[in-house]
Amino acid sequence: MLSEVARQTRLDALWKHVFGPEHKPVKTYKPRIRHRNMRGRFPTEKCRSTGMIRTRLPLMLDGLVHLDTDPNVVAIAAYPTTFDFLSANGDGNVVGRSHIPDVGVLQASGKVVFVDWIPFRLQQDLPWLKQRTAELRLHLEQYGAEYAVHDERSIYIQPRFSNLNLMEAHKPLPYQHAGIDETCRAIMRQPLPSTIGELCRMSAPNALVARWEDEPAGAFRVVPEVNVVFTACMQLAYRGEIELDISRPFSPRTRVTRAKA
Repeated sequence: MLSEVARQTRLDALWKHVFGPEHKPVKTYKPRIRHRNMRGRFPTEKCRSTGMIRTRLPLMLDGLVHLDTDPNVVAIAAYPTTFDFLSANGDGNVVGRSHIPDVGVLQASGKVVFVDWIPFRLQQDLPWLKQRTAELRLHLEQYGAEYAVHDERSIYIQPRFSNLNLMEAHKPLPYQHAGIDETCRAIMRQPLPSTIGELCRMSAPNALVARWEDEPAGAFRVVPEVNVVFTACMQLAYRGEIELDISRPFSPRTRVTRAKA
């Protein structure tokens, strides 16, 4: 019987590996293979090993938008590990089963959650799913972790999902224009709470100007298709430095508040 200290040491080592740069998914999906589930790719720096998660169905890709835009989520591991657990079969006998979750999620608090995405309609055809979910939750208690199954009912709530997609589209990139970071700093110097529209008027720089390479230096003009302040607000919310009201569609009236420490 392991002591509590030894048990926690082993768990810390496991999570360090699962969410570390050396982790490799225990299940892989080959690219360029036709499949009815429409597999895809989801880029995220929160996947510390590859920066990319191979999704097995569109629901999983959309579910990852929620995790990637949540500042409380610090790391995501794709197909993290195999869990062997005990299960009661239809005859009442106890048998061994195994399962590989879609992702493991590490939160800023240190909490670990394992997630599967299963379409709601498919769940109706899986009579054993509730039992497996309960058994996995019980099994993961010994790891100090939790287990959850998500479907369309929690992912596609509007306007939250559309707002999160906007945050995902504007998230920070390593090669983005340096002026966006300068605008982020300008926003954080403003008195908050405020609105996106007010920040567009108050913050500087608040516009992107450009010219063609062969044009003279004085030919710079505003690029109206780019709203630098809006992008900066999305990135600050992505990083957890500000909070936005996602219960209503993002607009110039969206309230911006400083994140709670």
